[in-house]
Amino acid sequence: MEFNHIFSNTLILLLILSSCSPSGRRERTVREIALEGEKVNITSDASLYEIVYADTNQLVASVLSPTNLLISYRKGENMAPYEFLRVGHGPLEVMSANVKSRSDTLFVLSHASSELHKLIKIPVVAIRDVSRWKSTDISSIKGISIGSDFDVLPSASYIMTGGKFGTETVLTEISEREKNGNPVAFWPEDGCPVAPVTKQNMYIRGAKVFSNGGSKVLYACGEGRYFSILDLSSESVSETFIYDEYPKYNVASDGINAERKPGSLLGGMVYATDSLVFLSPLNCRLVNANYVPDNYKSYPPDYNDRIEVYDWNGTYICTYVMDKPFGNFYVNGSVIYTLTINNETFLSEVYRYRF
Repeated sequence: MEFNHIFSNTLILLLILSSCSPSGRRERTVREIALEGEKVNITSDASLYEIVYADTNQLVASVLSPTNLLISYRKGENMAPYEFLRVGHGPLEVMSANVKSRSDTLFVLSHASSELHKLIKIPVVAIRDVSRWKSTDISSIKGISIGSDFDVLPSASYIMTGGKFGTETVLTEISEREKNGNPVAFWPEDGCPVAPVTKQNMYIRGAKVFSNGGSKVLYACGEGRYFSILDLSSESVSETFIYDEYPKYNVASDGINAERKPGSLLGGMVYATDSLVFLSPLNCRLVNANYVPDNYKSYPPDYNDRIEVYDWNGTYICTYVMDKPFGNFYVNGSVIYTLTINNETFLSEVYRYRF
């Protein structure tokens, strides 16, 4: 595919909020900027789940497939799809995994529900050449309840959502060199009188974490509207709230898992670079066991068309309004890539927006 420049139509609206939001944030001015996207021709009918890497020449996404976890589209290959990261028990195969990208490398955390297996590093330019993949066995790290995300920290370490089962742990730092896991001193003070195992389940399920390449990480809960920036530079972790509406839940009938209460929010989509934080809070509340959006636009309830931008001090910058709702997004430099569906064909589509 030939990649063209993005034509954007920017509209700036200044809206003054008359009262505090449900999260208790202070009154502020919202600056909305409308962006018009350009469709990326990925020439495939694969069902994509999440964009994990994108630039002007290549796009990599997780794919709903029984045989492989990732799919790549590369410009030099006429954007023809190539599936990789095979499902299995081989040296460079995985049964389940979380994937992040840093610079031009894909980082794969292979695991089961309560077992870490290995870390795999895949150069983006060598997706087809497994001889250039590197794998590190971390199966000696035991007893970890695995969450849904991780990211790369300095000095060959990683931060993941999850922790030793049943403890007051939501985030764990993994050392690739020492092959051990150390809990991060962070435990959401939501006031809910449940056992640690239930609370841990709520705050690692569907949660996201992003590093700024230094001492700060973004934690995004998968439920409620709870997004905060954590400073890990000292043993006492400091927290800066962007949104602080905790999920509404209690203990389920099994006595272990968390059960959402009616009215609980769905959470949102997030991404972060070393300089900026991007949030897309979802306006969906639980009604009769289903999430119901407050402004339905003929897309799934976990879709949105707005992305809020903050710096790593939690200071609001602006809100981008896309011309098509999306279910996932990825940021590279000054370009946002969004993943959506075609409402007529129900096929995955990717759009890019320059900001």
